[in-house]
Amino acid sequence: MSTLINLYHTFAGALPACRAVRRIAAHAPFGPGSSFQPLEARLALSGDPVTVAPILEPRVEFVEQPPTVELINHGAAFARGQTVEFTTTLTGFHTDAELRHYLDDGDNVFEVGQDTLLGTVAADAAQVRFAWQLPTDASLDDKVIFFVPVSDEGNTGSAISTSVFVLDRTVSLELLGTSFDSAATPSVFRVDFRFTVDGDLNNFDLNSFSSGDLMVQLANGAILGTSLLGSTPDTASRSVTNSYLFFAPGGGFDHLDNGTATLSLAQDQVVFSGSMEALGAQTLATFNLFFQNPVAAATAVSTSATTLSATVTYTDNTAMSFGSIDGSDVELRGPNGLIIPAALFSAAAAGASATAVYTFTAPGGAWDSTDNGAYELWSRPVQVWDNLGFPVASERRTTYNLFFNNPTAEEASVSVAERGEFMDVTVRYTDAAGSPQGISFGSVSTGDVELVGPSGFYEVGTLLSRGVPQANGELLATYRFSARNGTWDQSDNGDYTLNVRAGQVFDNQGFLVAPSNLRTYSLFFTSPSVALAATDVANGRSDLLVALTYQALGSTFMSWDSFADGDDLSLSGPIGYSATSSLVSRTYNASNNTYTVTYRFAAPGGTWDSADNGAYTLRTRANEVFDALGRPVAASTVATYSLFF
Repeated sequence: MSTLINLYHTFAGALPACRAVRRIAAHAPFGPGSSFQPLEARLALSGDPVTVAPILEPRVEFVEQPPTVELINHGAAFARGQTVEFTTTLTGFHTDAELRHYLDDGDNVFEVGQDTLLGTVAADAAQVRFAWQLPTDASLDDKVIFFVPVSDEGNTGSAISTSVFVLDRTVSLELLGTSFDSAATPSVFRVDFRFTVDGDLNNFDLNSFSSGDLMVQLANGAILGTSLLGSTPDTASRSVTNSYLFFAPGGGFDHLDNGTATLSLAQDQVVFSGSMEALGAQTLATFNLFFQNPVAAATAVSTSATTLSATVTYTDNTAMSFGSIDGSDVELRGPNGLIIPAALFSAAAAGASATAVYTFTAPGGAWDSTDNGAYELWSRPVQVWDNLGFPVASERRTTYNLFFNNPTAEEASVSVAERGEFMDVTVRYTDAAGSPQGISFGSVSTGDVELVGPSGFYEVGTLLSRGVPQANGELLATYRFSARNGTWDQSDNGDYTLNVRAGQVFDNQGFLVAPSNLRTYSLFFTSPSVALAATDVANGRSDLLVALTYQALGSTFMSWDSFADGDDLSLSGPIGYSATSSLVSRTYNASNNTYTVTYRFAAPGGTWDSADNGAYTLRTRANEVFDALGRPVAASTVATYSLFF
């Protein structure tokens, strides 16, 4: 046995045609149809005769079979340059087995010599992943990928395949605007740029945007230093809007920088998300720079009921290009991001200068007090230029602080009384100018004013009366506000503010009275307060119980004896029901100086039932309950009930 093994090792090492295989010793029968063969039948040593001793105990060789493979998941469509990950499961995996990936040559048939090997991964686990970066050009649109398992013996298993579809992407590069800083010697050139990509699988890698994205090269060859000022992505439109700052060489632009400047996109700076693909270098725009450029100045302004007219004078060291002047030259920027486009009203040239009059239509069609505020007149980029093509810089020309005729309002009088139920306020509206002059009578109504007070008090005024409009443009209107608990008492003490509400009263030209604070009242009452604490009533009961809480001003006590007779309240209801209360109990709470008194009302007909359904009003009776100083609780409505049995 040892001689045989030594001979095998000796000759096997000398045979280039032989290679090591995994050999497993086993006992097995030999016979017809058996896959086991004697070892001596498998040794052929390049034709040299060798005498081999017989083997008493047979040895068998198992040839490793390749695993079988199944594709679990992957996407169906991808963007160019995206890395695709395929996940497969393997049955019969073993050490040194491989999973090879081929790109089909177009005939949908796996051929080792024809199809392109993409990569190989070890097939030594139950699950294997393979990542592949798709090409960035158009060579791969709809291709088949083969997955081929191979055993460590080199035996090839059954191939499986899948299709990969690559989506094209369309990229839009849009120059939004350019501007210089407003210094006398410009030193910073700003570029606003938008990158947009389409397709469901395409997005930019936001981390790839940087100051190196864009480059500006001047006519003299100088490349400007740059900084990314800000980046604003918009998921809905698949766009990113960036602002870049380019800095003048030597700290300021001068005549040496005049000429054509080129804005270009740098190579491989902007990358797509989930992909190694990036945008290539390309020229985006060119600019003619000239720092003795035309100057624009706002020289006059006027307004009508519906428009604002602005006069702009352009001057140059040679001559203006008269044909470049049109309605796109300027815009009016107002409050809250408002932008009003211009219309060219007139233009005239005189030597090296030109004058243009632009008109802007009021928001809503007419100027009114709601339009008051600061408005900036801006030159738009690359709109007006001189006869050499040098443009007027895009910048703010002037600011107009617009204020249109505001009809006014002021408090004329107020009426409020201790233990009274209402507060009446008269407001004087005045329209001092305009034609037709005067306050619109129909615009004065409930809701014009409001009263805001302590403990969350808020009430909109109810119009009580309005006077006849006067020749001097005045009109008087009286509004009513109700006390919180039915009457004004010590619980209502505090500051109350009367306000004009927005969008309510206007003059005969349609100009609105602006919202404003008319007056603040410090109200102070001494009457004891009363508030409903609880109500108890039920079907079949013979009475209705109510509990009220009384409180005098400050540390003053209530008159304990004034509760004794119990006839402090009245209850009125349907079918002429009217009852006076009787006393059930009275208690005093020293911690907050309050008195809780419980009263009883007898049910109509002896018990409460469906015949008693309806609305009931609970009121305090006049001159029944007093504080210790003799100040009475006012007669007022405490509560209303809708009883249903």
